[in-house]
Amino acid sequence: MKGVENRKCHFACALAVYFPDDTYVLAEGRAYGTLLDTPRGDKGFGYDPLFLSDDTGVTFAESTAEEKNKISHRARALDELLKKL
Repeated sequence: MKGVENRKCHFACALAVYFPDDTYVLAEGRAYGTLLDTPRGDKGFGYDPLFLSDDTGVTFAESTAEEKNKISHRARALDELLKKL
C-alpha cells in the first residue's frame, strides 16, 4: 500500500442468534481507524500493530486487552446484539 493516501479502514463483526421458532437477531459492530506503514506496539495479533484506532489515537497493539475490548468491533457488535435481545 505504499503511496496510498487514503488509509482509512475498519474492522467489522457481524453476529447472529437464531431461535427455534425460526426468528433471529442480527447485529454489527465496527471499529474505525487508519492503516499505518510501520507497526507500533507489542500486544494483540494480526493487524493490531498497524491499526491506529480513531477512538484512542493509538494502535490496538499499544492498547491493553481491557482497553481494546471496550472499543473493538466485536465488543460493539455484542453490545448491539444484547440491546436487541
